[in-house]
Amino acid sequence: KRCTGLVCISANGENPKPLIITPRKTIDSEIFSYVPKSSFCCDYQINGFMTKGIFKKWILEVFIQFLQNQKRRYNYSGKTILLLDGLKAHASVLEELQQCLNENNITPIFLIPHTSDQCQPLDLGVFSNQKRITQSYRIPWQLSNQSKQILKVLYGIFNSTNPIQCCSAFRQAGIVYVENFDEPIPRIEIRRGCARAVRHYQSDFIENVEPITTYQTEAIKTRFDSEYIHNE
Repeated sequence: KRCTGLVCISANGENPKPLIITPRKTIDSEIFSYVPKSSFCCDYQINGFMTKGIFKKWILEVFIQFLQNQKRRYNYSGKTILLLDGLKAHASVLEELQQCLNENNITPIFLIPHTSDQCQPLDLGVFSNQKRITQSYRIPWQLSNQSKQILKVLYGIFNSTNPIQCCSAFRQAGIVYVENFDEPIPRIEIRRGCARAVRHYQSDFIENVEPITTYQTEAIKTRFDSEYIHNE
């Protein structure tokens, strides 16, 4: 059976705890000799899959709490932009939590369908590194199968979401983290020139394979509407 990981990153590499979903209701305590219990959270689903209830719980108990702590730390009261792909669980949960989002000044932005590999920082700069790091990790042989799997996933997550990797991931999407000594609050700038092109979305390739849809046309032209994001 498999485990599922939920990863959320920020442009400065200060991230909320990752979530590991396991097909067992308990995890073996032996794993805490290798990774602190406080560094991740864990939940159960019989097949180890993400569900609407698990995602909602993580948003309320982990993400919102992390965000409030960050705002206090930076003395910031402005809006927070949350980028997500179009997974149905994301949309339905955030719709239910609309009042909570409003209270915490959170604006969700859903990526255009079929463009996450161009627009989503996780796809651009984290997941490929995570897979490579995970595959190269030598798992302690004495651990149980479940502990081996969890430790392997967490090792890949933590080593691919450090501040340098996170800044790079957002930069590849055209979102640049800027922090200066004379400015009390860091800021985000949209720089389309920094965005990385993805080969199979280039116009000449798409035209030769299939007719261009409206979504693909938008994906070719831009990654994000910088004016909209800055206004928010």
